[in-house]
Amino acid sequence: MSAKLREKVAGFLAAAKSARSLNSKLQSLQHLKQIFSDDADTDLLSEFLPALLEFHSDSSSPVRKLVIE
Repeated sequence: MSAKLREKVAGFLAAAKSARSLNSKLQSLQHLKQIFSDDADTDLLSEFLPALLEFHSDSSSPVRKLVIE
C-alpha cells in the first residue's frame, strides 16, 4: 500500500470531519468513495472503515446516504 495514498485518504477524512459546510463534507467523502472504488486495497479500506462509519450518524441525510452507498 502506498504511503502517499494513505496520506491522501487521511487528508480527505480529516477534511470531511472538520468541514463547516455540507458541500465541503460531501466533496471530501466523494473523493474517498472514488479512491476506495478505484483501489482494491482491502487493508486500506479496513484501516479507515471505522472512521468512515462515524459519518453514518451524521445529522445530514445526504452524508449518511453517501456513506452507505
